Amino acid sequence: MASTTEAASRAAWQRPLTYLLAGSALALLLAILGARLMASRLIRPLATLAARARDVARGETADLERTAEPLPIAEFESLRRSVEWAASMLRRQADLAEEEGALLRSVLDATSDAVFVKDLDGRYVLVNGAAATVLDRPGDSVLGLTDTELWPMVAERLTAEDRAVLNGKVTSTTEEFLPVAASGTPRIFQTTRAPWRELGSGRVLGIVGIRHDVTEVMRTKQRLRLALEAADLGTWSWEVGPDGGSLEWDNRCRALHGLSAEAAANREVWPALLWSEDQPLVRSTISRALDPAETRDEICCTYRVDAPDGRARWLRIVGRAFFEPDPRVPTGRLPVRMMGTVQDVTVAQEVEAERMRAAAALAESEARFRDTFDQAAVGIAHVGLDGSWLRVNGRLCAMLGYSEAELLALSFQDITHPDDLDADLDNVRQVLGGEIASYNMEKRYSRKDGAVLWIELTVSLCRDADGSPLHFISVVQDIAGRKAAETARWQSEARLRLATTGTGIGTWELDLLAGRGQWSPEAAALLGIDHLDDTGESWAESIHPADRAGVAEAWRRAVENEAPYDATFRAAMPAPGGSERWLISRARIERDPTGRPLRGLGVLIDLTASKQAEAQLRLSEARFRALVEASAEVVWTCNVEGCTREPSPSWCAFTGQTHEEWLGWGWQDAIHPEDRDRVVDRWRACMTQGTDYAYEYRLRHRDGGYRWTEARACRLLDADGQLRGWVGMNADITARRLAEADRLASEARRHEAERTLQHMARRVTIAAMASGIAHELNQPLGAASNYLGTAVRLFGDAEGPPLDPAGRARMTRMLDRAGSQILRAGSVLQRLRDFLSSREPQRAVEPVAEVVREAVEMVLLGTPEAGLQTPVIVTDPATGLAMLDRVQIQQVVINLVRNAIEAMRDQPGRHEQRLTVSVGMNASGQAEVSVTDTGPGMPPESAARLFEAFHSSKPGGMGVGLSICRAIVEAHGGRITARTAPDGGMIFAFTLPRLADGEVAAEPVEMSA
Repeated sequence: MASTTEAASRAAWQRPLTYLLAGSALALLLAILGARLMASRLIRPLATLAARARDVARGETADLERTAEPLPIAEFESLRRSVEWAASMLRRQADLAEEEGALLRSVLDATSDAVFVKDLDGRYVLVNGAAATVLDRPGDSVLGLTDTELWPMVAERLTAEDRAVLNGKVTSTTEEFLPVAASGTPRIFQTTRAPWRELGSGRVLGIVGIRHDVTEVMRTKQRLRLALEAADLGTWSWEVGPDGGSLEWDNRCRALHGLSAEAAANREVWPALLWSEDQPLVRSTISRALDPAETRDEICCTYRVDAPDGRARWLRIVGRAFFEPDPRVPTGRLPVRMMGTVQDVTVAQEVEAERMRAAAALAESEARFRDTFDQAAVGIAHVGLDGSWLRVNGRLCAMLGYSEAELLALSFQDITHPDDLDADLDNVRQVLGGEIASYNMEKRYSRKDGAVLWIELTVSLCRDADGSPLHFISVVQDIAGRKAAETARWQSEARLRLATTGTGIGTWELDLLAGRGQWSPEAAALLGIDHLDDTGESWAESIHPADRAGVAEAWRRAVENEAPYDATFRAAMPAPGGSERWLISRARIERDPTGRPLRGLGVLIDLTASKQAEAQLRLSEARFRALVEASAEVVWTCNVEGCTREPSPSWCAFTGQTHEEWLGWGWQDAIHPEDRDRVVDRWRACMTQGTDYAYEYRLRHRDGGYRWTEARACRLLDADGQLRGWVGMNADITARRLAEADRLASEARRHEAERTLQHMARRVTIAAMASGIAHELNQPLGAASNYLGTAVRLFGDAEGPPLDPAGRARMTRMLDRAGSQILRAGSVLQRLRDFLSSREPQRAVEPVAEVVREAVEMVLLGTPEAGLQTPVIVTDPATGLAMLDRVQIQQVVINLVRNAIEAMRDQPGRHEQRLTVSVGMNASGQAEVSVTDTGPGMPPESAARLFEAFHSSKPGGMGVGLSICRAIVEAHGGRITARTAPDGGMIFAFTLPRLADGEVAAEPVEMSA
């Protein structure tokens, strides 16, 4: 009985304990091990024990005690061993779970994403290190708190997201703006939430979430989007496939092509939007980029589409093809997609077209200026501020006798006459000082050959756009003829134009809250610096100091008024060539919902080429205006057909015609009727032949009279050499014409006077030689008389006996001698007659020595001077022949010999009077005749004026002999000089060009003395 009671008592406490242990073991096994640890042999008894354990847990142990049978000892031991085995397995799994939990904790703490677990009340039950960092709190301090306590500003939105996940019991991913406590700056997170379920039952216990910080990614996308918007770029992508693939355009790309956001965009629609002329280029460009055999995968081409207003819109696509390896094809790769951007470049195309037109206009203007400069009838030069020649035209080189290279190596000071240099430099000083705008003066230049050239100089100063002096423009006119005959001036003109050119592009971003900025390398390159810092200080310093205030004001207006930012300025760093960098900056301001500006994104465009073109155009126009203002001539232009289209104020001012009367061919009405047909025919011939025009004719002046003008016109050719028109000018040459007529009349009168003087000189010479000539004639005539008397005596009486042969021979000799003497007298008379005659001079080939010897004998005919030794005549046989007028050269020799004889006459204290006449060759190979006497000589100051007209060193002399001698010698191409002899006396010498040995003599020619 006792044993039964003890057994019952033991069973009363064993059974609940057993049931409780079994239930606990089952719960742990199910929770940790699951089905893996449930052996088939334990499932049924453990299930029974579990059921009983639940009954015990509900307080139903009393019933168990009453109803349950005692468990056999063997069964109890078996159950105990099973429970112990299960407990050991549980401990092993617990250890594994703890290790796995530590590993999971390490993984959660190592990840940069924030991991959190909330219960159904929204309280945090688990956070990793990244989540604690976002909250800027220790992880333990977060547990048990809700979003309302942690992020009160966004708690409502976060709670709504949690409830949506709990209600839908599905995973969701959202983007959240959460303030990070460390910086206070909102950060963007991509949060993924999922229900937290109980193992086994699947009951929802709360929410498990992961927050990934995508702030930089989103900002990068935003910057890219803003950059694309600011640069007016659209994006496109094409997935390549066997059926043509799919084409995707963003809204901007659709808008640029004229499609709405809902319209379809595919490979069939896109080509239809392109102009037919551009489709082949686009197709070939895309095909080349997709060709696996090509090395370049990039695509860049420009095409046109129709804009809404019907005009052409130029678009440029830039992209790249992407390939994947494929060993099945020969090239080893196949195209899979192509991506890129599209930009509206209509303005750039228009700017480029305008630049091309401006370049063509500039080239034409430069050609016109160059033609006018080089073909001008006057000398034109660009002169540096230091006086050096910078550029000269051919006319100036011809006037000065220098080549262009020789003249460019000099300065105007080097060739200016010393007497004119100070006045010229004073004018230069006044122009540079701004006292006068230009100056005009007459001055002298020294030519390369040493001759002095009188010129009229007009100088103006060419300045740049800032008013700084660049160089002088000098117009040089040869007025040597006007100094002798008052000739007219010459001038010319030119035209220049410049235009603007296109730009590059750079991007920049400015964070207005943080005060930081970012600039692309292209933007820094446009500013001429290596890089820009993020503070904005280097950006401000990179702007030209004079433009900083304007740029700052434009930025202020854009920030405050929400107006687009658009500022044009110069960079502080000059371009490589030293010129200014001109840039334009445009930007859009991004604002928060309250209107507060957050950041600005902009582009930077290079305007340097356009600005330089504008500056060059202004400089060219200034240079053209200065050149025209410096010119006093009539300047005009006409088209290819010779018709005038542009106004010519100088023509209308000169002729008095109105602009309407001058247009077309109306200009010919101002030409003198007698000259009009010839002028028009000559003008038409030049236009037909394409040659430059030069003609002199009479042009009606505004005062009603006609004035002589010289018209010159040169062709205007484009870059291809095609004739585009004409530019010309008319110079008033009336004064030159009148002066030329006066000069010709004066020359005729002078020649007549010289001939008269020469004839008078010959008569005076003959009168002085008359007595000697009579004595010379008496000798041959007396001898002839004696010979004839002897012949008469020999002949005897007519009735006497005839002469024997000896007598006849003697009589014949007497008659021959008488005839010879009579011929000698006749020769003397013939030479005197030739010398005295006033015939026109005539040159012929003559032996110089013979001509001189005959002249000396003519002087000494029967007039030997007392004390005068026989003149010595020294001749060189090599002297040969010369082309000369025999009578005129003999006149020179006679004059020099007579002067020498007169100089030696009646000299007290001198017993030797010697006259030497020499004929030979000088060092230059010319024939030289010299007359040397032993007279008193003369002082150098008197010798210097010997050959001046009406200057004589003899008492009672007329002073025309030596002047006539010089005129005769110079007319023959020679030179006459006088110098003192070493032993006293004078040496007069003159030269004559001689004929070289074997040279063929020309026929005798008439000449002017």
